[in-house]
Amino acid sequence: MKSANAKQGERYLRTREVASLLSIHPNTVRLWVQDGLFGEVLRLSPKEHRIAESSVNQFIKARLA
Repeated sequence: MKSANAKQGERYLRTREVASLLSIHPNTVRLWVQDGLFGEVLRLSPKEHRIAESSVNQFIKARLA
């Protein structure tokens, strides 16, 4: 998992928000974060992180292509 510093103006989503957007279980999102499928992830603690909304959008576009 890549960890990053928060970019000003970027919106960061919680695991359950990403899961809801993608219609998947939050544990699947956690596994995908560990596998590095999302570009920008803020690691707040070992169990808590935020995923950049732009990274989620890129992920969705790549899956639809």
